[in-house]
Amino acid sequence: MDCFISFPKLKCFTLKNFLRRWSSPDPKRSVIIISMEFNGKNILCKRGEKEVFSGLSIKLVPGEIIELHGPNGIGKTSLLRLISGISKPTHGTFYWSDGTVSEYPERHFSRITLIGSADALKPMLTVEENLYDWTWLNRPRPERSTIISALRVFGIDALADTPVRFLSAGQKRRLTLSRLLTVETNLWLLDEPTIALDSEAVSLLKKLLVKHCESGGMAVIATNNDMQIQNTRKVNLLSYARSRQHE
Repeated sequence: MDCFISFPKLKCFTLKNFLRRWSSPDPKRSVIIISMEFNGKNILCKRGEKEVFSGLSIKLVPGEIIELHGPNGIGKTSLLRLISGISKPTHGTFYWSDGTVSEYPERHFSRITLIGSADALKPMLTVEENLYDWTWLNRPRPERSTIISALRVFGIDALADTPVRFLSAGQKRRLTLSRLLTVETNLWLLDEPTIALDSEAVSLLKKLLVKHCESGGMAVIATNNDMQIQNTRKVNLLSYARSRQHE
């Protein structure tokens, strides 16, 4: 038997008042951003027995964005996975101001949001159900208002009851990126976030990144495009590739 839950109607939510609310203290939030540095020291990455890059050290301070550049296969996605804790470096350490990722993995996971290049959505579920399920994994019992508000900011709230299999590639990407707005974390890890997005959605994403950094957050973005955002530092992984080390 299907279970249907009735929710109250929601007030109109624009990008402007969403950002205002998002940047204001909210005791109901599961995570509060505490400004602290994130570092990686002398990182070595391998795929199987093949060395991808080595000798990489990074330092992220609150309010900063790092863009990862380099040709396909150079290790941009691999580095995001290492930073996220999904994969472990062959050598080297990632750490926050208050401890290493390996020592406190759960605390680390509570501070990051990883958005991969693939949307990883369930096609049979609706737009709202997909976002609710993902949010629930990271923030128990999220309010529906949080879900709908995030969808509205990305302009897909009218599709809340639509199964994901009927969405366009751009709409799916907007849905995936709306995860950034339902759980507050220190560090956003974005892998080619502008894939399939139109210029309006790209502009929106930039505004959200700026607001995130103004609130003390940080971001690492793997991209082949210059996002053209202030306070962004570019790292070309080709400089750390094994092929360059022997030139």
